[in-house]
Amino acid sequence: MAPLSTAATAEAQVQYRAQRNDLGEAFGTRKAKSQIKAQERGKVNAAAMESVKDHLMDSIVVNEGTEGESLE
Repeated sequence: MAPLSTAATAEAQVQYRAQRNDLGEAFGTRKAKSQIKAQERGKVNAAAMESVKDHLMDSIVVNEGTEGESLE
């Protein structure tokens, strides 16, 4: 049997987690539901960050340039 590609494996993991979360939301305990919501809040949306990427990169470069200087 041929191994799955990493993209297929990643997609399968995403699908599994989504299905598991759906079941947890439908039939889980209050604690399980709370954990699912906390995990969802902790995810970073890379597409939303695309618009601020250049600004972040510029601020990193500026901060690296002033690394040895004191703020006083």
